Amino acid sequence: MRLIRNNFQYIIFFLIITPLLVKGGVGGGFSHGDAYFSKLQNWYLFAKSNNWTAADQLEKQLDSADTLSYKLTHYPPELKKSVNNLVVKPNKSIEDWLELARVDSILGKDQESLNAITQAKALDPIRDDITQLYYQSQK
Repeated sequence: MRLIRNNFQYIIFFLIITPLLVKGGVGGGFSHGDAYFSKLQNWYLFAKSNNWTAADQLEKQLDSADTLSYKLTHYPPELKKSVNNLVVKPNKSIEDWLELARVDSILGKDQESLNAITQAKALDPIRDDITQLYYQSQK
């Protein structure tokens, strides 16, 4: 509940206060760079809360280079492409299995994520980070 309240406060700030500051309604306003940075931060807020509709609308006002890296690793259509490429890859490495686990987890595919971690653990049963992931995912 606290997380929801905190996100709500950020959204209220960005939707109500930021336009006033950008237009110069309070304290002379933001510079162009500050206004851009504020929009970018707002984009990240929407993306991290998985509100891609709002993020996509705001992205039209941003340089795609500023959002590309995050989108490649978190945007569901991009993640699905990544999964498809990894699924058909023969002889997957440990890192391939871990990437599949990460992507499946973000997409809400918990069983597939667990299966990928299990495959990584089978390839390297003594690697501590994989063992930790394996036992955490069992909970």
